[in-house]
Amino acid sequence: VGLELWNFGSIKNCQAQVVQLHGTLANLQCRVCTNIYSFTTEYCDIFMKGETPNCSACEKRGKYIHNKKNENLILDN
Repeated sequence: VGLELWNFGSIKNCQAQVVQLHGTLANLQCRVCTNIYSFTTEYCDIFMKGETPNCSACEKRGKYIHNKKNENLILDN
């Protein structure tokens, strides 16, 4: 149909922020403790602000803090 499907040159220098997905957004999984949470509108609002949600289980255990770079920092092993 005349479409160039894989034009990598146009995306090579793309500076867009992306979310790496494995599966769907039906559930979210903590990268630290692997707890799974159902995706809710609250989480959607957090992502729309360019932020990442904290894991409530890790917060209760004091395992990590949320920093301005949207990364979860492990405080102890």
